[in-house]
Amino acid sequence: MDSRIKFVGLLELEAETPLLIVGGRFGNLLRTLRLPSGELLIPSSTWKGVFRRLAETLASTLQTEKNLASTPSVDPEHFRETLKRIGYSEEEINAEELRDELLKKYFEYHDPVGKLFGNQVRAGSLRFLDTVFKTDTIIKAGIGIDRETDTVAENALYMLEAIPPGSRLRLIVIGELDAPGDLASTLLAGMLEYAADLGVSIGARKSVGYGLLRLVEEKCRFYIIKYAEDTTHGEVLANPFEKLKPLGLKEFVQHITRG
Repeated sequence: MDSRIKFVGLLELEAETPLLIVGGRFGNLLRTLRLPSGELLIPSSTWKGVFRRLAETLASTLQTEKNLASTPSVDPEHFRETLKRIGYSEEEINAEELRDELLKKYFEYHDPVGKLFGNQVRAGSLRFLDTVFKTDTIIKAGIGIDRETDTVAENALYMLEAIPPGSRLRLIVIGELDAPGDLASTLLAGMLEYAADLGVSIGARKSVGYGLLRLVEEKCRFYIIKYAEDTTHGEVLANPFEKLKPLGLKEFVQHITRG
């Protein structure tokens, strides 16, 4: 039976500190990033970078029964199947001089961070969409620092246009998981719980407290499509919002971590 699941996550985040996604400098004013039409923009690449950094941190520190940091054993048949999937020929797989390279590629392919975000041997299974929104902005003063003396630099006063604390943002994430309870699913669950409990940092001036966003748990919704159970010939996949009952954050985490 096909154990893969596809999901769409509608995440809502709240800014707990001012947020600055730099879009350019106009005189002494750093402007936040906008579309030509005036709406504020957080690009998909920014979201992907934020959550990839979180995943890399959790993958090396998170202690679970599966131990995400452990080195998996190598089953010979599974090893060959993986390398063929990557694109190696039978001759290359049997070449002793390529053994170290092949082992490296095998572990890269099954690395949970790589599965979610992509690496040199595979595409990632998570897709983040641009966040486009409207909200009032605030203007705050900033100062430049002389790196040689660690003092305020002369004539370095500038202004920042920032998104104020309390602003709500919507992020849409589309993803596919091989099976509930596997390493990538466990890592994704940890990322969501971390973002709800402690928040994630995004944008410029994080070192001085800008850019802390926290998931608003009660506003997050997830729509899960199980390939093995979808007998609608793609109707559910085409419009999950009408065909499926959404799960809350805790329900989704429980669903993808059971194995």
